Amino acid sequence: MTTPSLVPNKPQLAPLTEAQLFKNSLENSYDVLVKLFEYSFNLLNHSKNPQANLDSYGKNAHLIFDASQKTIALLQLSNPAYVPPTTTYTYAMNADGSVTVVMPVVPPTDPIQTP
Repeated sequence: MTTPSLVPNKPQLAPLTEAQLFKNSLENSYDVLVKLFEYSFNLLNHSKNPQANLDSYGKNAHLIFDASQKTIALLQLSNPAYVPPTTTYTYAMNADGSVTVVMPVVPPTDPIQTP
């Protein structure tokens, strides 16, 4: 005995092929990687005290930037049109592996413009 469908005349979807599943998996993985990378990037670059966050990694803080560059390369390999987020901060890699945040320099506004 079969159970009658609750939705009459509902079209049946064909199951996805293995190739379609593989393609969907790669596309979803790429999207997740972009979201995770940009979330982490924003946590550091939009925090109230990015230096304190980097200091918590001590002499291994440089690894964050190494991983960041490799992640960007992977994302751009998968999608050459990918443009990574940017920041107004500059980061200095110290010889001991720690990282120093150099706050952005905002030029003072001068009401008198000189050529």
